[in-house]
Amino acid sequence: MYFEKYFQRDATHKVTEMVKLIKEELRETLKNASWLDDQTRANAILKVDKMAYSVGYPENLFNDTYVDENWNIPPSPSSENFYQLVARMERKFISLSLLKLNRQPATTSWNYPILFANGYYLAKENMITILPGYLKLPFYNQNLPDYVNYAIVGVTIGHEIMHGFDNKGRFYDAFGDAVDWWDNATSVKYMEKANCYVDQYTAEGVDGMFTLGENIADNVGFKLAYGAYKRLLKKRGLSSEPALPAFEKFTLEQVFFIAYNHKFCYNGEWNGDPNDRHTPPDMRVNMVARNSKHFSKAFNCEKTSPMNPEEKCSIW
Repeated sequence: MYFEKYFQRDATHKVTEMVKLIKEELRETLKNASWLDDQTRANAILKVDKMAYSVGYPENLFNDTYVDENWNIPPSPSSENFYQLVARMERKFISLSLLKLNRQPATTSWNYPILFANGYYLAKENMITILPGYLKLPFYNQNLPDYVNYAIVGVTIGHEIMHGFDNKGRFYDAFGDAVDWWDNATSVKYMEKANCYVDQYTAEGVDGMFTLGENIADNVGFKLAYGAYKRLLKKRGLSSEPALPAFEKFTLEQVFFIAYNHKFCYNGEWNGDPNDRHTPPDMRVNMVARNSKHFSKAFNCEKTSPMNPEEKCSIW
């Protein structure tokens, strides 16, 4: 099997630690958000605590009984043509899907192709998944300094977690039920903060409302990953890590942003899908940097300069 031969399962342990620290950072952020009323705050923290996660591979991947029951298709008899084989496979997959009706969502299996380099959040399961393609270069390597791994994979984790609290995900509760758990006055304050992103991104030439959920996830996800990394250093009793070769002239904080930028590198003209709710890669880097007080401090940006505007958008 591919995973048994090529996948470094130890990587899941370090990335799982990332998830836990980022959840801790969000929990602390929620506790300190003065604009939240007490009940909404308690509901939000409960959602963080109940949020499940799966890193690298689904739990049942190495469960031979599960694999046999769900994926073991008997070989074709000599009389079976290709169409009959496909129809037989489809009947099995459909019957398995029907068995899931009226059951609690499973957090041990995945709904997407396993080898993709991606992550996702499922609101009805209140669960994030980090696919194994993210646990290898150019996104992750356990021998790299943690500030690089947190700036790339950690930001992805924070991004997916924040989809549980974006303009759509926030209407699902800790158990994945479509419930409005927000106090009315607090909900109004949330939208006032969210509209800052709408106006900011619209001014840059994109539909700020259409891309709002992804923009919230980008900005707050970065903030959470950065805070979680600082939390990691404190936990280890460190103030810094060794510099990367050829990056000795940069501070740790600067390399964190450079590594984040690396994630969105592309060649040539960007021709994105107009139905994609993500903004173009350069915008995903620049807008997050503009809204980050850590960026302006790390690079000593002058006040009111393009990368350090006076008004920065923030929800948490």
